[in-house]
Amino acid sequence: MARKQAQNTQSVTQGSVTLKVYEVNRGNRTLYSVAHKEGGRRQLKQFGDIGTALTWAANRAKEIDRGKAPAFMLSPDEGAMYQRARQILAGTGKSLDEIAREYVDARDNHPDPGAHHLDRRHERKSQQRGPQHRGAQLRTCD
Repeated sequence: MARKQAQNTQSVTQGSVTLKVYEVNRGNRTLYSVAHKEGGRRQLKQFGDIGTALTWAANRAKEIDRGKAPAFMLSPDEGAMYQRARQILAGTGKSLDEIAREYVDARDNHPDPGAHHLDRRHERKSQQRGPQHRGAQLRTCD
């Protein structure tokens, strides 16, 4: 049995996506709300006339049907960080998640990434000071 549609509701379908446009009376004026999903949450976008609401709903339904709807939203700072990371990785031929996995694996295999650097620096200083200080060297990592 088909579901009964609300009295002041219109549906806009594009491909496999259907958005509803609700007529909402607010005192002496009428608004039209388009229900859609954004960032995994139901949102209502309001318009003052039905024509604009139906046009917007049709365009939004097309975006969703074509897979252009954003899966999540980044804050401006996160978006800038993501863009910088993509620029840095552009020449590597690897994706951001591949590089992140390699980094975590490397960190897990070398728990103190600064220790290797400090060992080599200490070794150079002992060589500059002379043989009397070489007994105090830290072990070196290879």
